[in-house]
Amino acid sequence: MLFELFKDLKENISQPNLVIQSDNHKLWIIMPYKNLLEDTLSIMDVVSRQRQIKNIPLYIDFSIGTSACDTVHELTKLSTFENSDLTCRHAQTNNLPYAIFDLSKQRLKTEYTLLSTFLYALESHQTFLVFQPKIDLKTKRTIGLEALIRWQHPERGLIPPDVFIPLIEETKLIHILTDWVLEQTLTFLKVLISTHQELPISINVSAKNLFDPQFYDRFMSIMRKHQVSTSLIHIEITESTLMMQPEESKVILQKFKNEGIKVELDDFGKGYSSLAYLAQFPIDTIKIDRFFMQNIVDDFAIQEIVRATIGLSKKLGYHVLAEGIETIAVEDLLMDLGCDHAQGYFYAKPLSQDDLIIWLKKS
Repeated sequence: MLFELFKDLKENISQPNLVIQSDNHKLWIIMPYKNLLEDTLSIMDVVSRQRQIKNIPLYIDFSIGTSACDTVHELTKLSTFENSDLTCRHAQTNNLPYAIFDLSKQRLKTEYTLLSTFLYALESHQTFLVFQPKIDLKTKRTIGLEALIRWQHPERGLIPPDVFIPLIEETKLIHILTDWVLEQTLTFLKVLISTHQELPISINVSAKNLFDPQFYDRFMSIMRKHQVSTSLIHIEITESTLMMQPEESKVILQKFKNEGIKVELDDFGKGYSSLAYLAQFPIDTIKIDRFFMQNIVDDFAIQEIVRATIGLSKKLGYHVLAEGIETIAVEDLLMDLGCDHAQGYFYAKPLSQDDLIIWLKKS
């Protein structure tokens, strides 16, 4: 099959060209280009054609990555080949027929490199979890934790989550990541239980996770494997995730609720949904976005928005947690407004497993 494709490409794409087979599933094409998109589509037209092997009609499952260079010197540096390879991997990961490397986007190479090395990062313990405490504002006791991933890259150092998480959420890697986070969280929960610190831990679930038909079954299978009470795992989803597919969201979240897993609505206030509309979803806790905490002490309008959010949330039966608390003034105000719980650097930064156990003993 690959030899037939080799001949077709030689005969049907721009001349002159050089087609090279580098291994048993990859072909490289070197050719002059006029318009990168049109040239990519012409290659795709050839690759996607039906072929007969022993009178059996077959189609090739393929992904194409293309990039351009303007001089022979650039070509000999091999960076063009690397760019094409990374772009092809991006197309393959995202089930795309092709992807084109855009030289104007300086971040592209770095992003693809991060994606291509992320699985290895998981396997080689470059990634790890930290945990941020959630505090009861009345008693000042720790009532739960949020699990957060960190990536200590051997060359780039600590990569911020807002750099790599959005990239991973665009691909199927998010399923592997979320499964890994759940496994690691449950393993740590058993350590906490052994030290008599039985605290629920919440993990973040993306839209791609939630609407994956296999997600619920895979999640519950991991829970059963670890034999940890479902009451000790919460899932956090964003308002925007709910709004993508409202009816499907309700059904899926109710399945988790039926298992005893609580649902927290993260970053509330970033979107445009009303609490009255959100009342139809099986939610346990509303987490008010940290944006409102930045100026709440001095901004009367924000105070009233937060006051109304807390009041209506309680009438609907939700707990309310404020994120991003950094000062005692904000804490005092939230207590006056009737907020239940808080989370932020005022109490503790995200802590490693060992540091958290020490922190819990002291607190």
